[in-house]
Amino acid sequence: MTSDFHTEDMIYTDVYQESISGDHLSLPEYDYYNFGIEEADPGVPVGRPTGTNSLGFSWNVSFPHSYDNEGDNLVDPSLHGPAVSEKTLLDLHRQLIHHSVFESYTLTGLSSSVVTFKPFMLKPKGLYLLEVSAISEERLQGKSQLFFHTQAVPEGMSCQVQPNTGYEIHTYFSIFCSSGKEDLLYEYSFSVGTSPRKLLYEGRDFQHYFSLPSGDPNDDYKVTIYIEMKNRFGATTKPCPVKVTVLPSFQRNSSSQLNPDHELYMYGVGNLTGLSKIGSSRDIINYISLLIAVLNRLSLDADSSVQLLTLTRTSIITAACQLSITDKGMLFEIIYRLTDLIRVSSQVTFYCAKQVIQHVQHIASLSHESKPPAGHILDTGMVKALVSLLSGVLEAPVLSFRPGHQLTNKVLYTITDLVLVGEASLMIC
Repeated sequence: MTSDFHTEDMIYTDVYQESISGDHLSLPEYDYYNFGIEEADPGVPVGRPTGTNSLGFSWNVSFPHSYDNEGDNLVDPSLHGPAVSEKTLLDLHRQLIHHSVFESYTLTGLSSSVVTFKPFMLKPKGLYLLEVSAISEERLQGKSQLFFHTQAVPEGMSCQVQPNTGYEIHTYFSIFCSSGKEDLLYEYSFSVGTSPRKLLYEGRDFQHYFSLPSGDPNDDYKVTIYIEMKNRFGATTKPCPVKVTVLPSFQRNSSSQLNPDHELYMYGVGNLTGLSKIGSSRDIINYISLLIAVLNRLSLDADSSVQLLTLTRTSIITAACQLSITDKGMLFEIIYRLTDLIRVSSQVTFYCAKQVIQHVQHIASLSHESKPPAGHILDTGMVKALVSLLSGVLEAPVLSFRPGHQLTNKVLYTITDLVLVGEASLMIC
């Protein structure tokens, strides 16, 4: 039996022999092998012949060395579910924040070229979309969108403040925080009553010792200590307040055998001298603040020794003028403390007035340097602070005598120079 065999009927197998006679193929000389090649699902034909072909051969033939489903299901369909496309930022659910609510989040409002958010208004580990519109003459010029995320704040930390009660200057308080596994930046501060917070320490030490001023007498002499932690991304925890009781020292009463004026000079100035040798500028300026508070309080007492208080004031002014200026913030602190010291002008000596004037002239000379903390240091705020300090020096009685006339001229010259340099810096900016 012969049959026509066209090219469209030809298949490829592993081994075959052809015997062609004219246009026909001799079947007895043709050994045909069918290895049963099939799709993953044999029940669904996809472009392959099934049943019997025109030559009478069956396409579904089993062979002795074949196995059921051999070569089928190379990928198990049960392990491969329906494809799920990954969501992009634009596919995420978004919740619109009302304009009035968003404005309450910021310090700069909605129409500023710079947006500054209030502290702790945005949630940690949050994703936000900020949309900005440019409008000119009441016409929309364009829009832009920005995705930004907030970092996670430090968690699981614990701190301890000891002791609960102490005395101003005399008692050493301590803060100890569990460091955990993170490399954190710590900030400790305090406030008395409604006064602004004052910085105690900022750095990586999770343990710190310090002294405190007496607390608010209207609040049982309470002082509030604040603890904040910041991670390497700048995410900061909310200030954690801790209240301690700090009682006043250096009291003048009949039951005490100590003279508070003498005690302040011997104990307070003695500690300041030792701290000036080994302590940081921050620790020194904080201790100076404590001494000033007690010194000015004792100056209001008519029974105080003016001579001892003047010696104490002179020593503190000298220590303040010798402080190294590490940054602009520290410089402001020094100026404010010197202003507090010369406020009691009757205890300002000729030597103290001369020291303060020279210190201000040194600060003014920093504006001509390029290294920190110089360089545009004499801005409007700094000039006002320095002029206020020099104005206080002019009120010292010692300048009304003949030796003080030269210092008065120096003060006036320095004030003029400061104002001119300040205006020049303002024009450059």
